[in-house]
Formats: sequence, structure tokens, C-alpha cells
Amino acid sequence: MKKVFFLLITFYSFSQDISNYNDSIRINFSNYYLNNAKSQTIKNSNDLYYNELINSKYNKKNLYVLSPSLHMNFNSNVPYSRNDGSMIPNVGFQQLLSFGFYFEYGPLSIQINPEYLYAENKPFQLFWTDHQLFQLDRRYDFWNKIDLPERFGQTSYSKLLPGQSSIRFNFSNMSIGFSTENLWWGPGIRNAIMLSNNARGFPHITFNSVEPLQTKIGNFEWQFLTGRLEKSGFLPSYTNFYNYNDYFYLPKKNDWRYFQGLIVSYSPSFIEGLTIGFSRWVQAYSTFIKDTKDYFPVLDGLFRKNDKYGADIPGGDQSLEQQRDQAAGLFFRWVWNDAKAEIYGEYFTDYVKGIFSKRIKNNEDLKGYTLGFRKVFNNKYDFSWEWTNLSQDLTSLRNNSNIIYTNDQVRHGYTNYGEVLGGTIGPGSSSQSLLIGFLKNKIFKNLGFELTSINNDWFIKSFESAKDYRRYWKEFYIHTKFSKRISKISMSSQ
Repeated sequence: MKKVFFLLITFYSFSQDISNYNDSIRINFSNYYLNNAKSQTIKNSNDLYYNELINSKYNKKNLYVLSPSLHMNFNSNVPYSRNDGSMIPNVGFQQLLSFGFYFEYGPLSIQINPEYLYAENKPFQLFWTDHQLFQLDRRYDFWNKIDLPERFGQTSYSKLLPGQSSIRFNFSNMSIGFSTENLWWGPGIRNAIMLSNNARGFPHITFNSVEPLQTKIGNFEWQFLTGRLEKSGFLPSYTNFYNYNDYFYLPKKNDWRYFQGLIVSYSPSFIEGLTIGFSRWVQAYSTFIKDTKDYFPVLDGLFRKNDKYGADIPGGDQSLEQQRDQAAGLFFRWVWNDAKAEIYGEYFTDYVKGIFSKRIKNNEDLKGYTLGFRKVFNNKYDFSWEWTNLSQDLTSLRNNSNIIYTNDQVRHGYTNYGEVLGGTIGPGSSSQSLLIGFLKNKIFKNLGFELTSINNDWFIKSFESAKDYRRYWKEFYIHTKFSKRISKISMSSQ
């Protein structure tokens, strides 16, 4: 009966698709792009979730009530979780209730938008414990380098979170302030491999553009932020496995992580519709930052001349450089407004200096990429394809013990509260997705197909020597979405 009831109530998916993504270019290609629209490669929660404000009786004082929303999710057997913000991987029912208001006075803006999360968090089949010791050792070698629990505790999960809240000072086309909003960096629609809304938003200080900075040579956008990342507080399953008195699981440092990120995008005036950009993030445990006073790590090490650490510079210390986990990326997006089409791509590497110098560590740096294409046909159908690959080639896997988003020193990996901050498919994975949107249909919005290889890098490390190629993990998805607006209430189901 609960399943039938679920189908009759609101379910909302946070993943960026045409029905809930407030991007005037990707929804309506007739809008003029270059000078009047943002590049849409830097987005906060307002771009992703809140498409309108409901004016209250206090409208004359610039006080707005945010549209209250209830997002509900049901998983029968597998804890499926993709681009859903504060929601967790969960089996059973899960709901996220958000509410709040927005106040604006002069340059000051305050958004109070807390979220209440409840998840049944029912038990499900965990990692099989009857593997050979070699496979178990490889599994815990992975868990020892990332905070990615299979299950978030043994009971139901309930949290009251600050959600998509912020306080900002806005001037001209810039903004500075404090926020806990989710962020989305880069042009990807299904996977943002540098920073996405796959995990809970983290508290951060931000300095960013609100609208493009227009110059004679083109438009610029940017965001510079410093934040705090937290551990999940949950251990991997079966942490009592050991071999010759050595436990497979190694406890992680009880410390929060200092995170800093930078993204800059440029839309040249002489190539209409093109946007190119660079992004970088760095994280380290807070104790390392305090001891070294390394408060601006994202600005360090782009070029050898300004690198504080490193064995290949005079007086450098490679061990200090390794205390930080970092990555950098290049991206582009090219919109052809007349053709109602766009292509986009993004490249990710953990060897930051390799982007700007000829000194590249062959087959040792981790890398990933996304390629995508989108086209509107006859103003009726929206076709999109996206390919994301976070899996490494065999040579790289043999030379590097890590998997993307994992790290030897910052052993919580690139996560916040137990979920990956980057691509939603997760470490060592790859995916291809196709989506057809029906623009004229008032109820049936889209139909999509997706094939994902889950953590193929770990599979190769664990089973290649056994020549057992039956144990890969493939996931096949069929997506359909329905949406209906009744008066001032919008309901959708996927």
C-alpha cells in the first residue's frame, strides 16, 4: 500500500534535467546568449532548485517566502542516490522537506532555507564477506582512502540541516558572503566531475560573480570559495577482518578538512556562444593548514615558481606537498543558438601542474573527462547525450595505487558527510546516458537510458590477477518523468 501511496505524491529528482533546471539557454535556445545570459557553468542552489519566489504580503519590504517543497524517494533494494543534495544512499522511503524565506535590503541579501531529512535506511546486501583475503584486502584498501560508507548507520536517519541558506553582500555584478548552498561547477548536465550537488552542501565563504563581467574582449565569471568538509561518522562494514594480526581497516584521522576552490570562465566576444574555463580545488586536514599557515592553497603550485612545496624545487619538501589532495580541470561549452544545439566537455586531473607545464608524470596522474551534446528538434524534442569516464587505463592503475577521488594522506577522499563531491557515478566509474525530452507534452517530460560501470578500477585491481571477469558491476537505468501543475502546486514523479 505504501508503494501505491508513493506514486500518488510528489517525488522530485535533483539531477539536472529539462524540467527542473533553470537554464534559459538549455531550455529555450531562442534567447540571445552572449551578452544577455550567463555562461551557466557556475551555479548555486537558486539556479538548480528554486525557479520562482512566492511574494508574501511583505513584498514592499523585499521579503519573499520561498516555495515550500517536499521531495520523496523510494528504493526497494539498492541505495540509489544521484545528484540529490542532502539526501543519502538509502533503501526504503526518504523525504526532504525544505522551507524558508528570502530577504533583501540594499546590498544585503539573506536566504534562510533549512531542510529536514528523514530516511528509513533499511538494511540491504552489503559487500560479500566470503571473498578471498586478497579481494577483501583490496576492498578495504579502497575504503581506507575515502569516506564512502555503504550504509549510514544501523537505524533510521534523521537530520535538520541549514540547507540552501546564505547571507551575502551584493555590489555591481559581484557578491561576497557565507553560504551552505549546493554548488555545481562546469558544463556537465548529468555529471559535474569537479564539484556537484551529489553531496550535502558544505559551509563556505564565497566571492563570486552574480552576472558576467562584460569587457570588450568578452565576458568573465568566477567563484573563489573556502569551506569546511566533514566526515560521515560511519565505518565501513565488517571492520574486524584481519590477516596475520593486521586489520584490513585503518581508522581515519578525526579532523575536519579545509577546502578551497576556484573557477573562472571566459566567453570571448569574437566567438559567439563559446565558453572556456579553468577550475581547481585543494583540500587538507585542518591541522596541516594551521601548522603550515597554508590558508590559500588553491593559489599555490599552479606554476613551479610559486610552489611552496615539492622535491624538485630548491628547499622543497615533497612530503609536505603530499599532505594536500587536489585536482584541476579545463572545460568548454559551445552553444549554436540558430541550430538550437550545444556541445560541451570537461577534463579532470589530480596532477595540477601538468596542465600548465610540459612536466607530466606519465601514466601516474589520475584523470577523467566528460563529453556531451544537446539538440532541440522542431521545438518539440530535446535530445541529449553525455559520456563521463572516471576510470583509468590499465597502465595507470598499475603505476598508481589510488582511484579517482581517493587519497593516501587525506584519507576521507573528496567527500562531504560520506558522499562524493564530484561526479555522481563515483570513483573509478564510467557512464553513458541518453535523454529525450518532450517539450510540448504538458505531463510526460522525458525518457532516458543510462549504462554505468560502477568502480571498474577497483574491479580490475581486485580480480584481474584471478582472470575472473564475471564480477564487474554494471547498472542499467530507464528514466521517465511526469510533471503536473495544479494551481500553485507543482507535482512531479520520476
